[in-house]
Amino acid sequence: MSNGPRKDYLLSLVLVETSLPDGFGHDLKPVLSNLAQSFQYWEIVIVISGIQVSSQELGEHFANLPNVRVLCVWDRAGYYRLRTLGASEAIGDVVIISTLEEARISDLPGLADQSRNTGEPVVVGRPKSLDAFSPMRTSLSSLTGYKLLKSDTHTAAFPRHDLNRILEMPTADLDLRFERQDAMTPRRRISANRSVSWPVRKGHILQRFALISDLIASSAPRALSAISLLSAIVAVASLLYCTYAIIVYFSGIEVQDGWLTISLVLGLTSFFLSCALGALSLGLVAILDRLSGGRQQVVLEEFSNTDFFRETNDLNVDLGTASVHKEAAETIT
Repeated sequence: MSNGPRKDYLLSLVLVETSLPDGFGHDLKPVLSNLAQSFQYWEIVIVISGIQVSSQELGEHFANLPNVRVLCVWDRAGYYRLRTLGASEAIGDVVIISTLEEARISDLPGLADQSRNTGEPVVVGRPKSLDAFSPMRTSLSSLTGYKLLKSDTHTAAFPRHDLNRILEMPTADLDLRFERQDAMTPRRRISANRSVSWPVRKGHILQRFALISDLIASSAPRALSAISLLSAIVAVASLLYCTYAIIVYFSGIEVQDGWLTISLVLGLTSFFLSCALGALSLGLVAILDRLSGGRQQVVLEEFSNTDFFRETNDLNVDLGTASVHKEAAETIT
């Protein structure tokens, strides 16, 4: 870091929580102090689900915390949707998505600076030994096209251009958490601080089931493309079978009565169904590729205590220079 707080970009920190534990504001103060010492322009967006409070109550709870925005959302919004919602509300040139537990022990300024300087997403990773072979994780990774690395934490920094591109995707909930194997911009990984005990997030069984369902659903374009290819193979095989039946009939080989008719009906029916299924699969793939992935509005209450110009007194007009120019003009006239 250079001397003094960095002033060339705005940092947004998104903290996602599924509840509002006691002492949350007190635990957040070290994070605020860390950001205030390192950046002149920064904000914290807190996304909390499962609570229904008024903006006045939120103000009483977070009034003494500067540059903080709190979003209370629908309690049925999944954890990964909360991450996407917080990222879409953040306005920073670099956006860090994390949880309070991980933010307290992470080098947030270093993470943000590396993402800003390289122009690439940066993820905090734990020891790679955690990525030992797992049949289920490996199968899902091959099926969905995502790198499902257990060593990746929930803390990641995204430059604005990459974040905007991800938010436009219909699979933004997953893309913010997992890296695609064919990603346009690979994610850099930095090692987590080994001097502290890194929290291990244990998701609820329903949350894990929802994640697996979303991962499988995200593989729909791949599955539909495979079905369309299989349909093309079946259609070609059906035409070959019809040709075979005609050749057998006219070659003089003795066959049962009605065999040619039944063969042609079966072959042409199979050909028609294969073409129809293949066309539908290709059409669905095209539709999925063109989806913009609009976000459903789930914000119930919002509290904002952000003021970037609270301590800024500089004017954009140099009064001294202006007066000199004025006197010079009067002398000339």
